[in-house]
Amino acid sequence: MFRKTNFKIIAAVLAVLLLISSVFAVSVSADDKLYCGDLEYKVEDGYVIITGISKYASGEIQIPATIDECPVVEIGNGAFWDCDTMTSVVIPDSVKVISEDAFRECDGLTNLEIPDSVVLINKYDSLAATFGFCKNLKTVVLGDGIQTLPYNAFIGCTALETVEFGANMKSTGDNAFTDCTLLKEVKLNEGLETISGSAFLGCESLTELVLPDSVKTIEGYAFSGCDGLVTFDFNKVENIGVCAFGECAGLTEVIIPDTVKVVGNPDDVFTAGAFESCNSLTNVAVGGGIESIPERMFLASYKIKNLFIDKGVLKLIDEYAFGSYDNIENVYFSGTEEEWNQIEIMPNNEALLGANIVFETEFTGTFPKGILGDADNNGSITIKDATSIQKYVAKLIAVDEEALKAADVNSDGKVNVKDATAIQKYLAKIDTGLAIGGMI
Repeated sequence: MFRKTNFKIIAAVLAVLLLISSVFAVSVSADDKLYCGDLEYKVEDGYVIITGISKYASGEIQIPATIDECPVVEIGNGAFWDCDTMTSVVIPDSVKVISEDAFRECDGLTNLEIPDSVVLINKYDSLAATFGFCKNLKTVVLGDGIQTLPYNAFIGCTALETVEFGANMKSTGDNAFTDCTLLKEVKLNEGLETISGSAFLGCESLTELVLPDSVKTIEGYAFSGCDGLVTFDFNKVENIGVCAFGECAGLTEVIIPDTVKVVGNPDDVFTAGAFESCNSLTNVAVGGGIESIPERMFLASYKIKNLFIDKGVLKLIDEYAFGSYDNIENVYFSGTEEEWNQIEIMPNNEALLGANIVFETEFTGTFPKGILGDADNNGSITIKDATSIQKYVAKLIAVDEEALKAADVNSDGKVNVKDATAIQKYLAKIDTGLAIGGMI
């Protein structure tokens, strides 16, 4: 009985070992290629590089940490390119390098986790798309060993929804997530310094991105075409590149903090403006850190209504900065009229020059819904506002709640002939002691 039991145990152990050996069996093909199960590999200086995969492989692919006692350190150039039957891959901690196009066009791949051991993606400066065009890839977790992504890293991954950066990322890499149209959530790490050029170009489902304090630079076209962005918190950013938010159709509000020193490329006036063609943009606040509002910065953003400008160090509003539309209703300038007149405003800024300018008004963090005294809500105070109040008092017209707030210039909670008289005095430049013309 004792011997039979031992034989059963030994048989079971042998069966397990046989199964393992079949999964990671080392063999040599007729063409002298080395194989470990479905994985093709080569050995260089005692280290294993995975070079390919069998066309019959499917499901979850497990890459072993060692083959024939040699550590697996690299996934080679194009190793899994176009492996549509692979749904997931387990990368061991022994791997240090993932080379060019290693997982390109793996349409079956749905999730990817890169271990902390990986310190380099792409050995050469190339135009490869190492994880690009994986049409069903939904989630990506990047390990702590990666400091930057290569050019085109995840370009065209149209099903990608969530990305989590590792702790040591310094820059996103150019075109890293270009045209990832379903990308909704990106968790950036503290320590990240640069959102690289075109990093999130065309990510139209991205509605929010929390920038850590460490991010100082947003390069050109980084968020261009991100139609889902409604607002954007720049946190402590210092540089905003050309067309960084160009054609963001959903963007309604832009608040540029005092930390920003440079917008666009001062050496290239022919490139698109940082916020050019943002067709829903209505409220803008420009902080006091920049010396010039560059050419085309808000060109063709023709729905801007309220513009706050901090006098700060501003000396120049360059040509076409706001364009020739007559859309801007109110400009709130933190300095005096004399200081405003000292700013050089170049041609083709009729949108700015035709606005109602309110001096000595600081931006408090919220945009106005109206102007005190603008009872007809047309963006300026005229005799028509006093007439509108008189007609309302005489019950000849009805007005909405916002208009009532604007009409109550003496803030007594009532709209009556006293308010109409106060507006008439304001227009005659008689001091009323009221905040007529201020924002509400």
